[in-house]
Formats: sequence, structure tokens, C-alpha cells
Amino acid sequence: MIASIDRQLTGARQPSSKGSGRSENDKFDDYIRGVDTVDDPYWGTSQHSSTEKHHWTDGYGSYRNSSAGDYDPNKSERGQWTLMPTTK
Repeated sequence: MIASIDRQLTGARQPSSKGSGRSENDKFDDYIRGVDTVDDPYWGTSQHSSTEKHHWTDGYGSYRNSSAGDYDPNKSERGQWTLMPTTK
């Protein structure tokens, strides 16, 4: 658990290039609250628990989150699911 917190803190402290999306304060806020802010292709951005590393959306306000790298809701659920990348 401590190693996970250290990785998240290190990621939140990475310098961002000028003009890129989120500020260091926003990233640190996400870290403190335990969330990932992701690029949601339908709603702009959305936030999900950082305990899950993969975040999917169907575009209708439904989300699936998973820590398993091979999880794909398109294989077992109806609809078209899109993997959302973490916002930089």
C-alpha cells in the first residue's frame, strides 16, 4: 500500500509540459482524494477510484473499472465500451 501511494505521489509530482491539461495542484488533489481523472470521450473528463487502473465508458453514463489488464467489457457486456486514458 505504501509503495502504491509513493508511485501515485511521484506521478503527481512529474513536471508537465507548458500548456498541457492539468496543473500540479489538480494532480496532487487527485492523489489526496484517491482518484484518477480520465479523458472521457463523451463527457470531457470523469473521475474514478485510483485503486482501479483501467476505466471504461459506454457513452451513456455507465462505467466499468478494473485492475486486470486483460479485462474488456466488450467481451461480456452489451454496448460499445471505450477505454479512457488518464488525463495528463
